Amino acid sequence: VDRLGGRPGSSGGAFGPQGGGYFRGQGQGGLPPFPGGSANGPSSPAGFGVGGGSPWDHNAGVWLTTAVDSVRWKLQVCTKLSMLARSLNPLSVMEHEWHAIASLGSRSIAQACSQRASVVVGSFVEEAALYHLSVACAGESALAFAFRRLRLASFFAPGSIQDEQNDAQCASCLAAVYGELVDAPVTGESTNKENARKVAEWAMLDFIFLMGLSRLTSAGLMNMGGSVAPGCWH
Repeated sequence: VDRLGGRPGSSGGAFGPQGGGYFRGQGQGGLPPFPGGSANGPSSPAGFGVGGGSPWDHNAGVWLTTAVDSVRWKLQVCTKLSMLARSLNPLSVMEHEWHAIASLGSRSIAQACSQRASVVVGSFVEEAALYHLSVACAGESALAFAFRRLRLASFFAPGSIQDEQNDAQCASCLAAVYGELVDAPVTGESTNKENARKVAEWAMLDFIFLMGLSRLTSAGLMNMGGSVAPGCWH
């Protein structure tokens, strides 16, 4: 069985048959690998720092901070409506249930990012390049990066996140949150909850895709010897 996430303290692979099991350390079950297996996408800068002191740096920093806060607020609304009780409390639900919503989330993110990649760059790149963009947005490293940028660890119950620097753990937790958002009750729900669910789902997906596209583009420009703008996206 392919497993997502290594045990805390282990060096096992995150995505693939060599993975060390679910991050709680119980080692039962496991999520299927993200598209591309253990591929983390192309080499990219460690983050989107805003150093340099130029006006562009300041504006970019404010823009990204505002974007992060907006996504977090939408998720907070869902949390207050008790719509993320399973994903945010992995120690309090059955392991197979948590795995199911995380698996749903990983598949849904991968499919949506693939579709968006085709819309955004499909007119000028080939299929292989579309695949690389999809992995850059929906692969383990990409989801872990988005998890940390959104500071999602603060949403989880105490003790749930054992290692915030572990890409596999962070990616699986983000996938679970998204999975619970798309796993709408078959019996329906109030208009208030339905709207909050869709808004948060779209916000998360937009942010995930934006982060992946930005990292890939930034890395490409740096490898070409260019830059986005003076001092931007160090």
